Amino acid sequence: MTKKFLHLNNPDSEGSKNSPSDRQYTDKYNSDKELWLAFQAGDEQAYETLYIRYVELLFEYGICQYHNKSFVEDALHNFYLELWKAKERLSVVSPIYPYLIKSFKRYLFARAKKQRRNINLSDTMVVTGKDHETDDTQEEAEFRNEKELAVQKALPKLSEKQQEIIHLKYYSGLSYNEIGEIMGMNIKSVYNLMFQAINQLRKHVDDLILIGGTLLWLTYFLSKDRLLEFFM
Repeated sequence: MTKKFLHLNNPDSEGSKNSPSDRQYTDKYNSDKELWLAFQAGDEQAYETLYIRYVELLFEYGICQYHNKSFVEDALHNFYLELWKAKERLSVVSPIYPYLIKSFKRYLFARAKKQRRNINLSDTMVVTGKDHETDDTQEEAEFRNEKELAVQKALPKLSEKQQEIIHLKYYSGLSYNEIGEIMGMNIKSVYNLMFQAINQLRKHVDDLILIGGTLLWLTYFLSKDRLLEFFM
């Protein structure tokens, strides 16, 4: 996704002279609370920071749920505009990212329902990127690619909620408490759903090599790359 900052003085224009790509950008905010309060006070740099920090993560979440690039990009653009318009009415939030994810989830659902779009909720959710650099040998790289493809092929076979929880945990790096807030579930239900999702993923991935411990994923996997390592 190309990052295009929303020009505050003219919300319909993109890539203006205020675009981060045209000038040096400095993230000067030391905490989420400081950033949010500055944003609510009308600080345009704080708004820009909210965009730069979270736009890619929100986009990835939207694609995970709806797998329609133009729909998600359009929704994300308007979500940030609405966020700016409503800034003074919003509560103080910290941490920011779980709040944005939860808000964007509701916004996407309402927008899809309103537009009556035929959105595919079951297409492959990309868990591992192809741009990461590794020190793998050619044989190891081929093995990793094989397992990467197997995981990607298996993910659409999971339920929508199972795909969502895997994305939130391994792609967005959220805690189980934060996931519970976003998905409207208590912590026990979050753990149960994650356990079911991982077990279902196991069943659909060929030549799975277990690395030990039935609950190892609870403490070991912290990123999308480590989700892939689970199948290495």
